[in-house]
Parts: sequence; C-alpha cells; structure tokens
Amino acid sequence: MDTFELFRKLGAGAKFDLKRFGQDAARFKVARSQGGETSLDSLSAINYFGAANGAQSWTPRADEEGIKSGASEVGGKRKRKERPGEVRHKSKKAESSWMEEDASGEPLTETQRGGITWTSSLDRKIQNVQKDGTEKFSLKRLKHLHQEKVNRIRAQHRINVHGCDVPDPVCSFEELQSEYHLNPRVLQNLKDAGLNTPTPIQMQAIPLMMHARELLACAPTGSGKTLAFSLPLLAHLQQPANLGFRALVISPTRELASQTYRELLRLSDGVGFRVHIIDKASLAAKKYGPQSNKKYDILVSTPNRLIYLLNQDPPGINLSSVEWLVVDESDKLFEDGKTGFREQLATIFLACSNAKVRRAFFSATCTPEVEKWCRLNLDNLVSVNIGHR
Repeated sequence: MDTFELFRKLGAGAKFDLKRFGQDAARFKVARSQGGETSLDSLSAINYFGAANGAQSWTPRADEEGIKSGASEVGGKRKRKERPGEVRHKSKKAESSWMEEDASGEPLTETQRGGITWTSSLDRKIQNVQKDGTEKFSLKRLKHLHQEKVNRIRAQHRINVHGCDVPDPVCSFEELQSEYHLNPRVLQNLKDAGLNTPTPIQMQAIPLMMHARELLACAPTGSGKTLAFSLPLLAHLQQPANLGFRALVISPTRELASQTYRELLRLSDGVGFRVHIIDKASLAAKKYGPQSNKKYDILVSTPNRLIYLLNQDPPGINLSSVEWLVVDESDKLFEDGKTGFREQLATIFLACSNAKVRRAFFSATCTPEVEKWCRLNLDNLVSVNIGHR
C-alpha cells in the first residue's frame, strides 16, 4: 500500500477548507482544478509524516505487519473503514486472538470469527477441559467433597482413626442392611432393644470389621464396644453352619464373658446362631471334643479356661475353623503380667489356624503395651480412638 492509498483511506470524508486555511494551501501549492476539486496529485506530494523526502512512502513496522496478517487470517477482511485511532486497538485484539489460536492449535469457530473477544478464548479452554477430562474432574471433585463430609462426621463425634484405606463411618443401623447386607431380623432385634443410633465407636469399628480389617478400638467403658463387634460377627457368619466355631470372643472375666454371651443371644434371636460359653472346663471337653457334632457357631470364653482345653491331649476343643478372633477389654488382660497373657494369646493364635482368620482388639484405654503388641502381631492394623488419648 503506497502513501496515496493510505492517505485516501485515512482521510475518507475529510474536506480541506481553502477559505480558512488559504495560507497553508498556498504554502503547499494546493490549487483548484477546472472541475473545482483539489488536485489529488498535489495532495500526494504533501509530507504529512515529516520525512526528508515528501514522496517517500510509509512502510509499516514488522510487528504491525504480523498483527495485520494475523487479523486477516483470523477475522477475514474488515467490512468497514476504521478511524486512525481504531487501528492500533483492533490490532491488539487481533494479536491476542492470534496468540490464543497458536496456543490451542485449533481454528476458531464461526461465532468467534464474527467478534474476537477475550472471553472467547476462555470459553474454548473451558470446553476443551470439559471435553478431555469431564469425568475425571467430576469424580475427583466428588471424592474431595465426600472426604470433607466424612472428616466432619469424625470430628463431630471425636473419632480418631489411624491407618490406610479406612472405610467411611455409618450414621445409622439401616446402612448396615443396605450396604453390608445385615440380616433384617438382627436389625429388628436392635430396634426392639431400643437401639436406634450407633455410638461413635460403633460408627467406625463396625465398617472396619465388615471389611475384614484387623483393628485396635479404644473407647470408654459403656460406649457400646460389645455391640461394635457383635454385629459384624453376625453379619460375617450370615447363617448357621455345622463347621465348628467360626467366631471366638475372649473376655478377661466370667462376668464380662456372661454379659457378652447374653448380648449375642439377644441380637441373634430368630436367626438360629448357636452361641456357647464355657462354664466348666471338664464338661466342655466332652461337649466340644473331637467326637462332637460341631453344631455351634460362636464361642465366648475366658483365656484360662480356653487354654486348659487346648493343653489337653488330644485338645478338648478345635479352633481351626475360627474366622474372627475378638479380644475384649484387652487392656485388663495385659495388666495381669508382662508375659502371662502374651503366652496365652500366642497359644490361642496358633490354635486358630484358619488362613482367613481376622483379629480385633477392644480396649477401654489405649495403653502403650497393647498398641505396641498389636502393631507387631496384626496385619495392616487400623487403630480407632474415641475422644482424647
């Protein structure tokens, strides 16, 4: 584009007032032709840009040429003539649009060609993100929101959990039926007993045992620890089977063993589970010996009576079918001596020779001795503590 054509475009619609600027017209030798119009040849000789040679043509800068070429490729030809002040403004928009097209590597849509704006590139980026990773982004966001909800529930009930892949706590007993297929009759027995809402220890310990995780659960006395392991045992066994004892509960005293026994009977009412407690070791050897019919499912006992049966020759009881071993009030058992109960527990562990056996320890206080022993002997341990340690 030469100087004349550029001036014609920039000066479209402008008129030169010869009456008002007569001296300037005489200075630049601007005369009227016979038709009464200003000579265009004389106008072409005017040095509007202050160049040394009035006939020198104006050449755009390299960056402006890039801008104009980018604008022509993106937006096509301009349909109207711009004013001198609009040229640079349009070039900036064209430059930004050209840069965005280079970054994305995709051509602009018809809507974007009609008007190049800053929001057009932003919308395109959002659409690309949604197109490529909508499912991944939404799942990640939902997972994050779900974890925040779980953390709020645990903080509200003062549930402290340490371990990996910990399942979510349950907020109602109905969730056990919908998610873990708890027997409806067991759920009805809970309602008949007036148990409608799980306690904090039950909210977290029950899902852990439902997932067959080994755990150490610490909660104050009277917080519902017995129910916290009784429900998972009944859900795991599902129905009676003539396979021998499949669940074993160790209690430190006969009073606690009797209490656990009555609780299991009340929860399993109408289901058909055979729950047994060792009252007299001499009678138990005949009842549970090798010649027994194995028509029993759950056993509740103190460690001394169970060790007495295991030390007989042949053993007075067979624990090879045990799938769940629960030690209740384990802190009291470890108080009796530094080595006494540990040796008894080792004997019971060896007797429970099933490869699928899982173990759970419940305690009123989380003593360092119990925690250290559990971390050394339990697989992938999860510790649950209610309140302050």
